[in-house]
Amino acid sequence: MNNIRMYSPRSLEELATALSKATERSRIIAGGTDLTIAIHEGEACPDILIDVSRTAAMRDIAEYAEEDKITIGGAVTFTEMENDPLIKKYFFSLQSAASGVGSKQIRNRGTIGGNLANASPAGDMMPPLTALDARVVTINAKGEETRRTVKEIVSPESPAKLKFDEAIIRIEIPKPREGNVNLFAKLGSRRAVSIARLSAALSAEFHNGVITNPIVILGALGKAPVEARISASAIDGLPLTEETKIRFAEAMTKEIDLAIPGRYSQPYKREAVKGLALDLLSPLPC
Repeated sequence: MNNIRMYSPRSLEELATALSKATERSRIIAGGTDLTIAIHEGEACPDILIDVSRTAAMRDIAEYAEEDKITIGGAVTFTEMENDPLIKKYFFSLQSAASGVGSKQIRNRGTIGGNLANASPAGDMMPPLTALDARVVTINAKGEETRRTVKEIVSPESPAKLKFDEAIIRIEIPKPREGNVNLFAKLGSRRAVSIARLSAALSAEFHNGVITNPIVILGALGKAPVEARISASAIDGLPLTEETKIRFAEAMTKEIDLAIPGRYSQPYKREAVKGLALDLLSPLPC
């Protein structure tokens, strides 16, 4: 630990300069909820730490009316997301996901950028951001910005995955159209400090009790979020009745069969996803 060099950039220009000194051992730290454990357990031995918790451009949640988008800085914490007026106004799914991350202490320190960069299959932010068609904006050592999908960032096989000399500086999300509903639900192993064993997000239009153009994303099934097209088709254009909910739940079991055939957790998740599907739709009035 005594040999670690520390940088604390206050601007994106300073961040790019710090990234130019990074090696494959270097790490970016904001909340440190995952990295400190990795260092303690010997899984990470960084030569350089770049602390972005005070990088001003990564600390805001903002609305850009002319571009019809909302941006969330990479160093914004889950607690800040949970309580932010713009998140409450437009993104119920993100507020729900943020409020369910770990303990209160974790939410106070953990950040949306760290959640994506860590790329845990159980990461709570990945399903709702994918359903909302978000773009992850990174900066590299040359100061160049790049936009990627969530799947490109978190998939180990992706040629566009995050490199050691890049940092997630913000997430850009299209502003939902009038009538949009976006929801999130998860099943965890513990009630108070819940790590998702299975999660789901929905973004759809909901007018006069009818769901149209749904996008359904499942999390904690693999290394990247899974688009549940069968389930989306099962409810597209239908009124939200008890029959529709059951139809949706049954379709979700098919998604499990396709995503993890033969895996030891398949029987459990095949049954659990039915309840998850009903939980996901529960905020909508029948």
